[in-house]
Amino acid sequence: MMTMRHATALFLNAKTQRRGDAEINPCVPVPPRLCVKSFSFLLSPLRPLRGRNEAFTLFELLAVLTVIGIGLAILVGSYGSWGTAHALTGATRIVVAGLQQARTLAVTRHAYVAFSYGSETTNQTRVVTGFQAFLWTNDTLSVEATLNSASEQDGVDPDWPITPATPFQRLSGHVRLAYVRENDLSASTPVTYSDMTLFFRPDGSVLSDPSDKHAHHIVVYTLERFHRGDNTSDPLLRYLRIDLATGFVTVLGDSQ
Repeated sequence: MMTMRHATALFLNAKTQRRGDAEINPCVPVPPRLCVKSFSFLLSPLRPLRGRNEAFTLFELLAVLTVIGIGLAILVGSYGSWGTAHALTGATRIVVAGLQQARTLAVTRHAYVAFSYGSETTNQTRVVTGFQAFLWTNDTLSVEATLNSASEQDGVDPDWPITPATPFQRLSGHVRLAYVRENDLSASTPVTYSDMTLFFRPDGSVLSDPSDKHAHHIVVYTLERFHRGDNTSDPLLRYLRIDLATGFVTVLGDSQ
């Protein structure tokens, strides 16, 4: 029969056992409040930052604004020339792609394809620059005989039996297209023609102005002029050389 002494000893042993378990694993038989208290260091508030809050002085603020103003002035000043040079590069690529497309049409369709380009003034104030390809539709009428009998080869003659092969491709207002004869390339100020037409033959070769012996040259240039190192004002320009024998295009005069 269990005596009072034995019951007291068992109670004390059980209490000691629970305390030991709580020390080994504080989250299992202990009440939740003791578990939260055990990890209370994770929830402690951040200590306030020491020292005073520092701010910009008026002199430092003015210095920063001055530097920003100088940078903006340089950026705005150089944006005009950069934008124009970018427009020239894009226009050159578009014209090259148009020439290649016209040559491909001539070879695949086994027909003469006219490539008309230039800068035309509309309403006496606005200049439109672009190009368009036309397909010669009359097989019985000789293209070369017709062109040789014509007094001029500038632009497209409305009497020619042609039909548009591609839509008119308009270029940016920053650039112009012109034709330069081969024997005028060496001149300091070559004569340019603002409206011109060349023909791609069915074999891919080019029919150009009689003065051209080896290549047809298209100049892509900017309307805006820029000062060079010698203080002269010249436009940015690139020459497109279309080989008369093959019709292949090469970009020359890459000036910026």
